[in-house]
Amino acid sequence: MNGLRKENSAFFLFLVLGFLVFFAQTKDFKLLMDGLTYAALSKNILKTGDWKTLHYGVEQYANFYQHPPLAMWIQALVYKVFGFSEAISRYFPSFCALGTLLCVFSYVKKRYSEAGAFFAALTLLSSTRYVKWATNFYLDGIFVFFCFAGFLLWMKNLNAEKKNNFASIAAGILFAFAFMTKGILIFGPLCVVAGSLVLYRDLKNLKQLLLFLTGAAIPLVLWVAFAGGDIYLDRYFHDSVFTRVGGASGLSPHPWRNIFLLWWPWWPVFLFTLLKIIPFDREKALFALAALSFPVGFTFNGTYMEHYLTPFYPFAAVVVGIQFSKWVPVISERWMTRMWILAGVVGVYLATVSPSVNQMKETPVREWVNQLEHLPKESKKEIEQIVFTNKSADIWYGMANILGKTDWQAIGDFALNRPATGHSILITSDTETPDSAWQIAPCLQVRGFHFYSSPDLKVCSQ
Repeated sequence: MNGLRKENSAFFLFLVLGFLVFFAQTKDFKLLMDGLTYAALSKNILKTGDWKTLHYGVEQYANFYQHPPLAMWIQALVYKVFGFSEAISRYFPSFCALGTLLCVFSYVKKRYSEAGAFFAALTLLSSTRYVKWATNFYLDGIFVFFCFAGFLLWMKNLNAEKKNNFASIAAGILFAFAFMTKGILIFGPLCVVAGSLVLYRDLKNLKQLLLFLTGAAIPLVLWVAFAGGDIYLDRYFHDSVFTRVGGASGLSPHPWRNIFLLWWPWWPVFLFTLLKIIPFDREKALFALAALSFPVGFTFNGTYMEHYLTPFYPFAAVVVGIQFSKWVPVISERWMTRMWILAGVVGVYLATVSPSVNQMKETPVREWVNQLEHLPKESKKEIEQIVFTNKSADIWYGMANILGKTDWQAIGDFALNRPATGHSILITSDTETPDSAWQIAPCLQVRGFHFYSSPDLKVCSQ
């Protein structure tokens, strides 16, 4: 490629652009609902000293088994080193997002061309749903880093004449890390890894698959042996997988609708490529199959939320980038300069207009946070618990349990006739009236809700 004089200049430019895009999202310091839960779980690891079982609060998720614990373990270490805040909660996911971007660029550059690497990285950077979810403390962006890096190691070994046994073991370890982050979501790419032996018919690859599975077993065996992984996995499959997956019914068109509405202009290129892939380009076919495993899986599961598609975008970006490199195999220096200007504009836009990416609005939750932050420090120190009725919603105790480096406990579904709990703030809807022992807190006012304090708490007296 003639466009860049220095061999690594494109890599470092995308490093800067990726850092700008992903880390600028932390400037709003807003964790979404699941991110609040995972941050509270991570914080409570340090508080309780219990690394085997995740704890949320006294009465909510006293034992949390919805997802495996690896991401929360890592985030707890981050909090131990850097302290707790909503911004710091987003740094680890943002590093993972940046790592995934660089993996996309490096792999396509080495296997195809710098032009393809440029288009692939630009595709991922301009996938606004990926930027939104991969930079919040959701598990999906962390999962895709482990999964995607492991998949690249596997693909590199498949295409190598001389097989690297360590690479296959390392790929398996990364897949195990992905499973320990987001559970059964890894089975789609895992099926693609196993199925790759059909396209790459070489007995040497069978040995590599066995090494891959050996690598995958290592973290799982260590988890079971030293951190109660057997108990955790039993509860995870019984309490979460069988309930959430087994209880789903019908087909969901939402993953495809989401891609169609929000992934412009890339999905037409991706679709065009699908029509030409098999059996002409087996490497690109495997990336496409890995990408499609996510929307296909959630279509048949019948359960879908937008952040579930986060892993789709890096795999699909590789396919789109490679296709563009076939259309534009060589870019002149003049056009390359224009491309970098375009990339810069995209990066600056996503970085400086993050509310348009995150679609965050001033909700009652944010109003509650603003009210609480303005309380005197002495008043906040006296608060021990935040309690909620069923109508004040789960997200409220999620926000309260982690806000402002507090050690508050959170109790949800609080009965209105339940006696006042000491050193507590009660949040109700404006149509609910609690036990008479609760005292109205006039300094806390949010539309649609009322705030009360226990008799021993003078939160509004200062």
